[in-house]
Amino acid sequence: DAAKKDIINLYTDAANFQNAGAYPLAVDAWKKFLAKYPKDELSSKARHYLGVCYLQLEKPDYAAAVASFREALSDPKLEVREETLINLGWTLFYTARPENSDKPDATKLREALK
Repeated sequence: DAAKKDIINLYTDAANFQNAGAYPLAVDAWKKFLAKYPKDELSSKARHYLGVCYLQLEKPDYAAAVASFREALSDPKLEVREETLINLGWTLFYTARPENSDKPDATKLREALK
């Protein structure tokens, strides 16, 4: 059916941009997919990959990545749950640490985990 073809085409385009390292294009493509098909069975995976792309941008958007990972995790059937949890944890840890430090600021980390 035409809708299913469109879903697969949009998803494939976004994945191809991401795999080619064209992260700004991938972000746009994942957002387009999610805007058009927010409830599709692939949408949670798309949210995960959108979060990954936010992290890979020249200037990473950590807040957007956290939001994408959290949205993806709201689906109990998410196929890439472990990877999403790892990415979410890493992003929260990274954003909670002071610049030029390997250790997180405990207050910032608590706030991030809320």
